[in-house]
Amino acid sequence: MTMPDMPDTPLNNGRTPPPQALTMMLCDSVWRDPSTGKTFIQGGFTALTAPEFPCVLSRFSAYVALTRISSAVPINLRLVLLSEDGSDPRDVSSAQANVDSRDPLAVAEGEFLFQDVVFERPGEYRLVLECDGETLLERRLVAVPSDGHRP
Repeated sequence: MTMPDMPDTPLNNGRTPPPQALTMMLCDSVWRDPSTGKTFIQGGFTALTAPEFPCVLSRFSAYVALTRISSAVPINLRLVLLSEDGSDPRDVSSAQANVDSRDPLAVAEGEFLFQDVVFERPGEYRLVLECDGETLLERRLVAVPSDGHRP
């Protein structure tokens, strides 16, 4: 579906607005019931605890819901590690998907799967959801040692 031409206004500068991110949740897995279409988010988390670092998380997912999609758009989800002072983020891993919707008012749901991600040290990581280089949403993920001592 194509969107009707949008008038060139100061609000849109003649371009289609980016998708709107409604939510992003970290979890063990995402499952869609084939009979109802309902999405089940399993094992949600906001922190990672490990006995030692570096550690490898063999599998985790990010559930994402987007709206205001008027054509096929590339969506990128980057996991970045922040430096000790919070500056100079460094990419750790990423996942990509092309999202398309026939209805810009509809909500497109999806899962980004990450496998064998190395968390080199305790600290603050961020998941950054992007479309065409524009940040749509960020989520913090704190990695802490099992002893509970935060860096």
